[in-house]
Amino acid sequence: MTKAEKLGITKFPYIELDELGRIIYKEIECGEYCEYRYNQFNQLIYYKNFGGEGFVEEFDSNGNSIFYMELKTWNKIKNREKIIEKILNDF
Repeated sequence: MTKAEKLGITKFPYIELDELGRIIYKEIECGEYCEYRYNQFNQLIYYKNFGGEGFVEEFDSNGNSIFYMELKTWNKIKNREKIIEKILNDF
């Protein structure tokens, strides 16, 4: 169940912003959604697209993609957050 479904949202796109006005969640009517995370320098460091095949992508401080995986594989991996933390700490 998506956030919009849980909240009973019927007007799309449904968008959530953080305290700095950056998009952190966006959902369209068909249930496809994206999640975004940023570092302290306002740089995108995490992007998840859940729709169609879906994917997860991580970026370094220069905006270069350092990790990419389709969700069908990503969802099978245990301790995903620890893996992300290790990747980011290596840079």
